[in-house]
Amino acid sequence: MKTTYLTSLSTTLSPFSPHGKVARLVLSLLPADARSRIAIKTTLLPRSSALTSPATLELGFKDGKKMQWRWEPKRRLKEQHDEEGRSQDEAKLKDVVEEVERHWRGLKRKEELAG
Repeated sequence: MKTTYLTSLSTTLSPFSPHGKVARLVLSLLPADARSRIAIKTTLLPRSSALTSPATLELGFKDGKKMQWRWEPKRRLKEQHDEEGRSQDEAKLKDVVEEVERHWRGLKRKEELAG
């Protein structure tokens, strides 16, 4: 995952819950020097909240754009589907990385044209 233009990362998750998997994997994709360039805020929820609290991920970029994802526990889902019939929390790691890299390419193109 390209993190050149990433300025902030905020996540809330329970490390013991399956719906927090994507947020955990995004954290594992960060490079070793990420803490010096990116403001990272991680909130770990207790094991007792694994079935009640959603996992969230918010990324902030240099241009001010914020991307947010939320994964609800399966037990709390109440048929939240979009027009295509997919659940709103079906974003996988691949989807998150693709969206981040798409925005990264746009910012890189703007920087190349400007400078």
